[in-house]
Amino acid sequence: MGSDTGCGCGCTSGKKNLTEVIWSVPNIKCEGCAGTLEKILKGFAGIACVSVKTDEKKVALSFDATLASEAQLKDLLDKAGFPVARP
Repeated sequence: MGSDTGCGCGCTSGKKNLTEVIWSVPNIKCEGCAGTLEKILKGFAGIACVSVKTDEKKVALSFDATLASEAQLKDLLDKAGFPVARP
């Protein structure tokens, strides 16, 4: 389910139950979109860290797998107008 590359912040170092994913987000068009995306994700229970790269149209995040699932997070972003896919 997760990715070995992670979000790059080191938040999973030594922590159990954290899953790291990187998704392609084609609808990111500007820094405003990136800020909205970060706010949505950081407001969801279980999110450890989020990194949005506007120029690459990607989001990387780490989350507690006991509090959130990849499917829940994808659904959340889809409903907010930011559908995601694996790069």
